Amino acid sequence: MSMYCVRQFLLITFAYILVGCGGDGGDGDPFANLPVASCQVTPDSNNPTQGTPLQIELDGSLSSSPAGNIIEYRWDLGNGDIVNGSKISYTYNFPGTYTVSLTVKDEANEAARCQLSPITVAGQSVQGTIFIAPNTRVDSDINDPNALAEFFPNDSFASAQTIPNPVVVGGFVSATATNFAGDNFEKSADKADIYKISLTQGQTITLSIAENYKSASTPDFDLFLYQNDNTQTLVDSATQSGRLKTLTVAETGNYFLEVRAVRGIANYSLNIGLSTISTQNQTQPLAFSPTGPENMNFIPNEIIVRHKQQSPTDGRTIASTEFQRQMSKIGLIKKASNRQTSLYGLGDENNKNLIMSRMNISSLTQGRSVTTNRDLIDKQETLKIIQKLKLRDDILYAEPNYIRKPLFTPNDEYFNLQWHYNQINLPQAWKFVPDTSSVTIAVIDTGVVTTHPDLQENLLDNGYDFIRDPEISNDGDGIDSNPDDAGDSPNLSNSSFHGTHVAGTIAAVTNNGQGVAGVAWNSKVIPIRALGVGGGTV
Repeated sequence: MSMYCVRQFLLITFAYILVGCGGDGGDGDPFANLPVASCQVTPDSNNPTQGTPLQIELDGSLSSSPAGNIIEYRWDLGNGDIVNGSKISYTYNFPGTYTVSLTVKDEANEAARCQLSPITVAGQSVQGTIFIAPNTRVDSDINDPNALAEFFPNDSFASAQTIPNPVVVGGFVSATATNFAGDNFEKSADKADIYKISLTQGQTITLSIAENYKSASTPDFDLFLYQNDNTQTLVDSATQSGRLKTLTVAETGNYFLEVRAVRGIANYSLNIGLSTISTQNQTQPLAFSPTGPENMNFIPNEIIVRHKQQSPTDGRTIASTEFQRQMSKIGLIKKASNRQTSLYGLGDENNKNLIMSRMNISSLTQGRSVTTNRDLIDKQETLKIIQKLKLRDDILYAEPNYIRKPLFTPNDEYFNLQWHYNQINLPQAWKFVPDTSSVTIAVIDTGVVTTHPDLQENLLDNGYDFIRDPEISNDGDGIDSNPDDAGDSPNLSNSSFHGTHVAGTIAAVTNNGQGVAGVAWNSKVIPIRALGVGGGTV
């Protein structure tokens, strides 16, 4: 195209644009008839301190259109909610920043839009001060790389961490490296934590093991107590299976306390000298030591094993001779056998070490320069081997060879008729609580026959008769200091003498060759008479 043609084309185009935009022959501003959107909010959307729930008032009533009325108001609340109306109330229930806009339409179906400044809704705030209890401590070589306390290894007697008493310690140990980037123990294990503490006789030490760290397997930690002296003698340990392990301090003194990882990686809580500990949503009393005398009365280096009749994997019959050969391969020595049940010995120290090596069990004194109580170590290592045997799918049970002793049997004439005592395992309980002389029990019932020869010795003289009505009391008078049971029937032979029965069950004089045995025969009874003929009233 020539320059002349280009010039003519541009001139023609420019003229056309002038006409289309309302030049000499146009209609004026094309936006003059469009609606105008107006949006307002109360409270001020610029206030950043508003918290949930936040109620706002939105007003678009000042929106207008020269072409006619506004017929549609559409609010977008910035959280996915759409509400129609010229004026609306709305409540934000969650914190966040929300951009609110209004779109309006008029009768000519023309639209306009306005937008508010972002509305910031803050969450609820709590003010106060958090105090950490003075008897709370944290393991000085915890796995958390962001821990505020200085990292300090405590895995030897020389570097033992000193802790107060009583105390709750939050700690971490691992049998292997965690292999998680950034962990303090990403590339090495934290196999033990050792603490230095002064303990009092009768105090309870409880180790509570948490879930395995970033793994589905079950962790296993052991607890050891050593004398804090030049010998560093191992005096007690808790190596049984389970997530809760306890020790009871036998003598007041200074000690080293070790938490050792046997398997897995986990946090733990160490509770020393406090009355209770909460674990798995339950509060458990801390009064029983799994390694105390009541549980350690067995022959060390001997194990009773009963194998299953059928293999759980393929259903085949397990012959006793075949099973015994399997035990022999481990190193167990058969000492006696009766069909499925056998008594095995661990042999001498060399053979026991061989068994533990084959079963991948570490010696309890491994890596520790300590003086040991040989009998205690032998028993604990026997328990370790039993724990491993229990994991086999061909074993029904494995247990120590406990030393059995006869239970206390009173010589009372009618003790053999007290069949209900065996139902509550009372003879076994007497073994643990033989003395109840400091216990006093008030029996509120029909009173007691105070001259009863099997009760008289254990009755206190401060009993009372609280029956006011002589007809009910059956003793001719009202309230007095005589709790003697006059019977709860006009005919004495038909009376129940229930209070005497109850008092006898509780505290009958026992092992005296007559009558019956009492549950807590050393305790004392205060007889209180509140029931007479036909019962009693308030």
